[in-house]
Amino acid sequence: MLIFLLMMMQTAEPVAAQQAAPVLQHWKLAADLTHAGAAAVQGVAGPITGVYDNCLLVAGGANFPDGMPWLGGKKVYQQRVYIYAIQKNAELLLERTGLLPEPLAYAAVCSTADGIVVAGGESAKGLSKACWLLSLSATGQLQTTALPDLPVATTNAAACTDDRYVYVGGGETAAGTTAAMYRLDLQAPAAGWKSWIALPQPLSHFVLLHRKQQGKHILFAAAGRYKQSNGLSAFSSKLYSMDVTSKAWTSLADMPVALSAGTAVVTKDGLMLFGGDTGETFYQVEALIQSIAQTKDAAQAAKLNEQKIALQSQHPGFHQQVYQYHVDSKRWKEAGRLPYATPVTTIAVPWKQWVFIPSGEVKAGVRSPYIISVKLH
Repeated sequence: MLIFLLMMMQTAEPVAAQQAAPVLQHWKLAADLTHAGAAAVQGVAGPITGVYDNCLLVAGGANFPDGMPWLGGKKVYQQRVYIYAIQKNAELLLERTGLLPEPLAYAAVCSTADGIVVAGGESAKGLSKACWLLSLSATGQLQTTALPDLPVATTNAAACTDDRYVYVGGGETAAGTTAAMYRLDLQAPAAGWKSWIALPQPLSHFVLLHRKQQGKHILFAAAGRYKQSNGLSAFSSKLYSMDVTSKAWTSLADMPVALSAGTAVVTKDGLMLFGGDTGETFYQVEALIQSIAQTKDAAQAAKLNEQKIALQSQHPGFHQQVYQYHVDSKRWKEAGRLPYATPVTTIAVPWKQWVFIPSGEVKAGVRSPYIISVKLH
């Protein structure tokens, strides 16, 4: 764990630089994903995470416990649930662990008053359209309630709630990246998911947020990526919003940089986006994979594969900048930097003035075992 902690800290900003961004305070590693009998600390990407009954739940996800994928390591989908009591100053105390009904990662997830909604995702069996509600009993035991299935099996989608409805959009289906959105009425869940206004473009690995503004329910969709006709991905710098009563998306100010797989929360002034993948290494690896598949020369394919392995094994990590969007000025600004290696492919969870960023991927194939917390000033 000490070696991993040093890696997490190696890109930290000097103290003076952190003080220059007072909007973010008290960064810390609040907890890690340990449990009784664990042989080693092992993080996950694509975890199910949210807050319910003053507890932070972190569950499922996927990792490579037996080695990096480019060296033959197999992706393993996890089932364990960690339940942390949130105490004063956002301290986390691991109360118990449990198991999901089955291993699952990369689901669309959001916290509601009734529990944490989990929609779709994937496992070793393939893409899923199953939906659950995770909650805790009066004695703190994990409870799982089935919800209606999504219309289409989807992974790497995003979700949010306006307290009455849960919205799920985008993601990857068997047919490719999608712009489809669906809505579930929490007051009448048996009616199932209904088609909603599609995103302006197909997107996966993006963020979907709800914010109440002047009595109106506004949805925001930002960042993400999608497959182009040439089979390669494009990363998005777009920010869109929708007043749910108008049922139409509006394009807002572009982000300072195109990002994928970052995390975000709603703030008093607007939105805050914590890092993400700029795609520099991703693009090169994806192009090499395509070239390897297309070449008929075994020697050339081996040479290209060596280049791919070198890129993946020397991955520099992800974008550490934090960006804030102000709804009044309609502008983005820099709000600081993560003082640890940036986790992507996870979900930022707000709690009062604090934000938790649990586990996630910090380099290609490398998962963080830590839960980062930060206070929004």
